[in-house]
Amino acid sequence: MKEAESAKKAGLREMIAEDKERMLPLNFAYAYILKPAYVVLAFGSFLLFSGLLNAGNVPLGLVCLGLMGLLICLLLAAGPYVRKKAIQSELKRYQLDRSDISSQDEWEFSENELSVRFNRYGMKLNGVLFYYNHMTKLVMTSNDHQRVVIFLYFAYTDDEGIALPLTPEALKMLSDFEVRLDNQPTLDQILEDPEGAFVKIYRHGKL
Repeated sequence: MKEAESAKKAGLREMIAEDKERMLPLNFAYAYILKPAYVVLAFGSFLLFSGLLNAGNVPLGLVCLGLMGLLICLLLAAGPYVRKKAIQSELKRYQLDRSDISSQDEWEFSENELSVRFNRYGMKLNGVLFYYNHMTKLVMTSNDHQRVVIFLYFAYTDDEGIALPLTPEALKMLSDFEVRLDNQPTLDQILEDPEGAFVKIYRHGKL
């Protein structure tokens, strides 16, 4: 029993450590500091409110009730503020403007210790050329750890593929070689309305 409890606590500590490393600092503070503090203060205010009412001290009880209401309002107001700041931070991180990037005859990207090249015909991996029309080409999104995650995925077999972060260089490569993704409308939505798209991805993980 003790071993199971210790393993559970260790797992919780690892989860919190991973969240602290990968989440935005403001999101982490909101999730692990502000929300727990609100629960403790609200519960304490409720207990004090009940005790004061039982003691017949109605005025102070109403003050505690007002404090609970204020805490609820503050927490509700903090949510949209944290989300807005997170979206602004993610928009700056991605920088989707590719207007200053020059075209190339061949683009090279390194991902997970693999070097992959793209040209007008397809993707070269370990000297093998995979033609665009024989690949699955997608833009994929998630909100892992309350972050906006967007990447391009090129599947060259049924169970193997290359994932590239959505960078200005990757976008320029798609434009240079006129590569149309299988879910091109999703990428178009991200480029045409980045803020709106990022809000949806942040909230739901997808568009």
